Amino acid sequence: MSYETASAYLKTYITKTPKTYNTQSLICADLLDFLQSPQDIVSFKMAPVDYMRKNLVLPTKSQMKLAFDALKGDDAKTAFLFFATTGLRKNEILTLNIDKINLETRAVIPQHFTRVKRSGITFYSAETETRLKNYLNVGDIKEGVLFNFTYQKWLHCGKQQLKQLE
Repeated sequence: MSYETASAYLKTYITKTPKTYNTQSLICADLLDFLQSPQDIVSFKMAPVDYMRKNLVLPTKSQMKLAFDALKGDDAKTAFLFFATTGLRKNEILTLNIDKINLETRAVIPQHFTRVKRSGITFYSAETETRLKNYLNVGDIKEGVLFNFTYQKWLHCGKQQLKQLE
C-alpha cells in the first residue's frame, strides 16, 4: 500500500461521519506503519468529532431527589446511587459481582474488559456505602450478582412510580 492508495481510499470516506472517517484513517495509518512508511502516517489527519450535544438539559438536584424518592426498595435506591456516583455503565452495574466490591475502600473493580473499553477502578460515595451495607444485610442476592433485576424492569418501575407523583 502506498500513500496515494491510502489517500484515494480515504477520499471515499470524506463525506461520511467523522467517526467513520477516523476509523478508516487509523486503519490506513496502521497499514502504513506495518509497511514501515512513518513519513506517510504523519500526513493523516483526524476529523474533529463533536461529542457534546448542544442544548443539553441536565436534571436539577431537586429532580434527582424526586426520582430517587420515587424508587421503592433498597435495591433500586442502591442501584440509583451506584449509577450516580460510580460513573459505571448500566450493564456494568447490573452485572456487577459482589466480589468486585471492596467495602473497606469503597472501590469497585468492574469486570468490563472488551476490545473498545477497559474499565478501571472507580469509587462510590459515603451515602452509597450506607445504602449498600443495608442492602447487603437484607438483600436477596443470588449467584454473587449484586442486583437481581434487569435495567428494563428497574426503569419500568421508576416510570410507574414517577407517574404516581404527577
